[in-house]
Amino acid sequence: MSTPVSPPLPLSPLTPASQPSAISPLPSALSPPARVPVFQRKGALKHKRIVEVKDHQFTARFFKQPTFCSHCTDFIWGIGKQGFQCQVCSFVVHKRCHEFVTFTCPGSVAGPKPDDLKTQHMFKVQTYSSPTFCDHCGSLLYGLIHQGMKCGYHTEKRGRVHLTIRGENEDVFVTVREARNLMPMDPNGLSDPYVKMKLIPDPKSHSKQKTKTIRSTLSPIWNESFTFSVRGPQWDRRLSVEVWDWDRTSRNDFMGALSFGVSEIFRRPISGWFKLLAQDEGEYYNIPVPDPDLQEPQPDGTTPSPPAAPPATPSEPFPAGLAPAPLPSGPPAHTPGPAKVKVGILDFNFLMVLGKGSFGKVLLAEERGSERLFAVKVLKKDVLFQDEDTESALVERRVLALSSRPHFLTSLYCAFQTEDRLYYVMEYVDGGDLMFHIQIVGKFKEPHAAFYAAEIAVGLFFLHSKGIIYRDLKLDNVLLDSEGHIKIADFGMCREGMLEEDTTRTFCGTPDYIAPEIVAYQPYDKAVDWWSYGVLLYEMLAGQPPFDGIDEEELFQSIMEQSVLYPKSLSREAVSICKGLLTKHPAKRLGGGEEAEREIREHPFFRWIDWERLERLEIPAPFKPRTPTTCQLLAPLAKSEVCLERAEYAQRLEARPISQMIFISSGRAAVKEQEERRREQLPSHCRRAQLLREKPRVWGGRKGENFDNFFTAAPSALTPSDPDILAAIDQDDFQGFTFQNPDFAPSPLTAV
Repeated sequence: MSTPVSPPLPLSPLTPASQPSAISPLPSALSPPARVPVFQRKGALKHKRIVEVKDHQFTARFFKQPTFCSHCTDFIWGIGKQGFQCQVCSFVVHKRCHEFVTFTCPGSVAGPKPDDLKTQHMFKVQTYSSPTFCDHCGSLLYGLIHQGMKCGYHTEKRGRVHLTIRGENEDVFVTVREARNLMPMDPNGLSDPYVKMKLIPDPKSHSKQKTKTIRSTLSPIWNESFTFSVRGPQWDRRLSVEVWDWDRTSRNDFMGALSFGVSEIFRRPISGWFKLLAQDEGEYYNIPVPDPDLQEPQPDGTTPSPPAAPPATPSEPFPAGLAPAPLPSGPPAHTPGPAKVKVGILDFNFLMVLGKGSFGKVLLAEERGSERLFAVKVLKKDVLFQDEDTESALVERRVLALSSRPHFLTSLYCAFQTEDRLYYVMEYVDGGDLMFHIQIVGKFKEPHAAFYAAEIAVGLFFLHSKGIIYRDLKLDNVLLDSEGHIKIADFGMCREGMLEEDTTRTFCGTPDYIAPEIVAYQPYDKAVDWWSYGVLLYEMLAGQPPFDGIDEEELFQSIMEQSVLYPKSLSREAVSICKGLLTKHPAKRLGGGEEAEREIREHPFFRWIDWERLERLEIPAPFKPRTPTTCQLLAPLAKSEVCLERAEYAQRLEARPISQMIFISSGRAAVKEQEERRREQLPSHCRRAQLLREKPRVWGGRKGENFDNFFTAAPSALTPSDPDILAAIDQDDFQGFTFQNPDFAPSPLTAV
């Protein structure tokens, strides 16, 4: 019998298994896999606290590099975990801002709908010229070129507002209808918006009006109407429209702004949607946007482009009740009349010196009989003969006499000569030059500089189209008229006949503004004007020249070798245009190619400039030079309907003269209380007629208050010429200099 074999006893879990032999072979491929232990060592885990907002999974984290909040765009600062970041889409916000996020996390299961307008982007690779941070994760975009991407559809950041504005008689009527796409300002993702309006400048806020507050909405509807009185000297002011968010516990938050010139409102009624801008931009600009409800859907699914606004014409019909009122500040139409047979030095009284240059001086002169004021440039023939520069005097006369010139170039009334001198009688631009004004304020605000630069560019476009290089653009040669618009003066350095591919080598210009190719004695063309234009623009923005040196040699070396440093206060667009204009290679310079005009007009620095309206003088100037008289306050009367009443009141006033007016620097007049009461009883247009008739024979700018005292204090007497040199001059060299402009339209402030 066989003995039964008992099964082996199971090993105790505490009994160690027998160790394999040291000589046992490695497990073969046919061997069973090693047994994985049931228990393994694992580190302890601790989940972060997650705050869920709109499907975003926000967690607090520490940022190793400078990071900006993607909601409020402020810097995220602090020690430790300064902000929140979504674990799904990496969206970064302040801890205080995470509740304000209004869009659904794009990486969540319930992501945004594909037809949502907020998710439709058209990204293009973008090169940023200054340090830029990502609008999503807040991190710095590193690299020299192609650092990130930019959406081409992102044009509306603060929303839009619908306004209807018209001017009638001496009142401005404003209707605030609605707004859309406003920024969320409250924790619930909504806002409490209201609209605040006033005429600026208004230090005491006497004209401020505002709408009611609409609670908890991003698309409020107001439909409220307001009236502003613009009686008196208010035609150069602007109507400011600002949208604010009301807050019960803290100060109200700014949401967007825009503004309109009062003269612009009276020129034509305004109605439509307008983009809300930043506070500093909205003080000077308004950007119309198309009404989305009026756009027809495109069959191919493309986004319709905004319709171009038709140019304003006198025959353009206006809706009933919105007929444009006459512009009080507009100069009367000029009809060319018969020119004088001859004009000479005896026709003028010289009052003071306005400026001096390398070749002569400019005098303020009064025409005898009419008391019109002119700026007379006087050149001595002996100086021109010694410098062999007689041709430049004739070139300047020809440039001044060009027809169809834009408003931004000074006009010539006449030119005559004596045995020893040449005289250019030009319009008197009484606002002074930019050098005088920048010495007072230090530098101009960017909207001011953009406005002046755009008007200067229009003048250069005209000269270049005529084959003329200016070659002496500087602050001293750019004047402001009584309304604050640009006037380019002094054409003594111009070169004619510079058409396409023509060059010259003459070394000339003001040292601070001379282009590198002139310093290097290389052939140059119209690109030198855009270099000077860039230097002038930099000076207006930064308040200092881009290049300097102890003497001319060091200055020229700086122009040739040094790079320009840009203040941090300049915007990205300002730095971009200055870098383009101050490129040392003329072929690569902004404006140096065949498409110079298009490149300048389409540059982002001029993104708020409507060039057509600018050339028609429909954009009010941001600054109006000071004048000591009430000439600018006395608006031209309305037309035929008040002429008879004006004549009737004038006859009655002959028997009762009004007391003399006392003029003060602000242009206001003080009269006796009794006469003031009598004047208030008259209709408004008749009161202006009375003021026009009674004002003293004092014209704006007669004292040269906007010009440097260094010049105006100098004697206006003409110094004698050298008789020996005069005897050697051939007067035939100046043949054809005498000229009289039959189309000269005098300024309304300098004409009787």
